[in-house]
Amino acid sequence: MKGTFFEHFSKDEHPFIERCTDWLERALHYQFITTPFLDPREQYILKTLVNREREISLQFDGGYPNAERCRAIMAQKVLSSEFDEESLAYYRLIARSGTRLQHGDVLGAILGLGLRREKIGDLIPHMTGCDIIIAKEISQFICFSLQQVGRESVSVEMISRESLYQSEPRKVERSIFVSSLRLDAVLASILRLSRSKVSSLIQSGKAKVNWRVVQRADLLVKNGDVLSIRGFGRVTIIDSNRLTKKGNYKLLVVYFD
Repeated sequence: MKGTFFEHFSKDEHPFIERCTDWLERALHYQFITTPFLDPREQYILKTLVNREREISLQFDGGYPNAERCRAIMAQKVLSSEFDEESLAYYRLIARSGTRLQHGDVLGAILGLGLRREKIGDLIPHMTGCDIIIAKEISQFICFSLQQVGRESVSVEMISRESLYQSEPRKVERSIFVSSLRLDAVLASILRLSRSKVSSLIQSGKAKVNWRVVQRADLLVKNGDVLSIRGFGRVTIIDSNRLTKKGNYKLLVVYFD
């Protein structure tokens, strides 16, 4: 079964599938499994694998509705009523200057403490700082260690799940024109960078398509693809099917702020 399952995913995803298989086998042996934070692509892979086992209950929790990064809780269905234990912790970072903290700066500050990305959930910037969701097991470390975000000194306050700042991310639609649907051409137009610069960023592993690192500049994008380059934000391709009279593609994209 595992061999057949592997065939549906790229080779770079196979190590994660092995990890999912281990979690599933442990759950089948009546263990409670709480995974690290998973991105939407990883959640899809795990859910696809678990759906083959009727005995296993699977829940995702990112701290609030529509959270992007979530931890998964797995166990035999006969034990699923005991899923109540909280595995997340919530903190509010307040800039001493009272200004908004940028997502990239907050993430960089946390990773700079030596923590792995899989211990960190969604980061929610707001007008006076940023709310963060992290794995409960590292909560005390964050509380005592995180004092600086970029050039800003910050205070760190534990908050409840109910107190999380929640708002829809700001979305900006824009039309762009490209001669090709290649990843490097599309990102160059979106980011207003040279194609050679974008190709270099892609080859160095800084680009993602649907949360997967992609190092192929010639990959063709399609409707629904989520594109990102580290440090430049994220966009979704809404419509890539329009051609101009000159044979160029008119793409409708959405930027997330």
